[in-house]
Amino acid sequence: MNVEVLWWTAGRLAARGDGTDGAVAPEWGQAVHRAAQLLQPAWPEEMSDNDPVLGLEVLALLLYARGDEHGGVGKVPLDVLLGDLEGDGLAELLRRRLAARGDHAGAGRRVTELLESLATYRELSADDEADLPGLGRTHPAGPNLEWGSGWAASMLRWHHRPATPSGERGPGPS
Repeated sequence: MNVEVLWWTAGRLAARGDGTDGAVAPEWGQAVHRAAQLLQPAWPEEMSDNDPVLGLEVLALLLYARGDEHGGVGKVPLDVLLGDLEGDGLAELLRRRLAARGDHAGAGRRVTELLESLATYRELSADDEADLPGLGRTHPAGPNLEWGSGWAASMLRWHHRPATPSGERGPGPS
């Protein structure tokens, strides 16, 4: 795994979260750090597509959004994360939780802007395909929130769930 790229990416992502005075909100930095810790075992040696970066962004948003109700980002249970990442309505859940935290779209909150950029449906053109980081495959049109949540969920399930007696990684307890 290429941990230098992971932590460089996490540092850049952490700098996106701003507080009311323009300073980075400590909870956002903690959420990004925790997301990077959880995804570190899965981080690829070479980036063939953008899924890991999207996964880091989505997981950090989810940890930040859920942290208050669980006593901090480090205390959000894995089952809650997996349920949210694999369930329907992740964008709406994140919007509600960010609004409850006081992070409103249009109010200069870069965390909410990140969510909206990930959740926005867009068509890909031939020019877009040339700009995508993944040389091995390209993403179909649609919101990157789906790609990021899918990648993060599968990596969390694989690396943080105990193996079954047959050696398979299963869904574990819900």
